[in-house]
Amino acid sequence: MSVQLEMLPVPKDVRIMLSNQGLFWVGTSGKDGVPNVSPRSAFWITDDGTLAWCDWFKHKTFWNWRENNHVAISVVDTVTFTGWQMKGSCELVEDAEQIAKILQDVMLKSHHRLFTRTMEHHEDYSPIIIKFTAEKIYSLAPEEASREPLMTAPISRR
Repeated sequence: MSVQLEMLPVPKDVRIMLSNQGLFWVGTSGKDGVPNVSPRSAFWITDDGTLAWCDWFKHKTFWNWRENNHVAISVVDTVTFTGWQMKGSCELVEDAEQIAKILQDVMLKSHHRLFTRTMEHHEDYSPIIIKFTAEKIYSLAPEEASREPLMTAPISRR
């Protein structure tokens, strides 16, 4: 029997902050352990509560999570200096219908201000879609309690 964390849907407060900020940061490291942090702005919260984003470039972040799918995502309100950190795992979305739906949601519903411009510069190829599943969520408030997760996904035994 294996034990693993189940999915933790992105909470409403985090969704609101993601929408308001229009930007989050992805922290990764490959099998060599070298960290990388990169911003993402073309994203959408999917129907099942996971966070999906577009990736055109396949640079360090892409190759890091392919080697080590454990990532951290942070979103910060730059006025109040409050925010959230989510720790979890990523996977490549390969289902054509799911890719089309996520791209449509990003284009039509998200607050990504540069999506159209980005697509114009890269019209010869489509982005890949990466889906993040949260397992733990932390407050980024500067207080002692922020060292412990506010939410942790339930454990499943298989």
